[in-house]
Amino acid sequence: MNAQGKVTAVKRLNNTRVGNPMYSIELEGLGTFKTPANAGWVYAYTWRDLVGKTVYVEAHKPRTNWIMHDMRVAG
Repeated sequence: MNAQGKVTAVKRLNNTRVGNPMYSIELEGLGTFKTPANAGWVYAYTWRDLVGKTVYVEAHKPRTNWIMHDMRVAG
């Protein structure tokens, strides 16, 4: 699924077993999307600064949560 939406909330999740950070974002009208475990692209963003910005996400829903493969800030 490819989606575009405005970020309404960012939450820092627990680190993975090897110590890499994980985050979840809420997109207005679309729901919550989580970063995958040990994804290197997570380090490319200052997550707290994303609130209020429009982002594009590529995601899939293997079970109950949307997992982002990639994310880009619009503009």
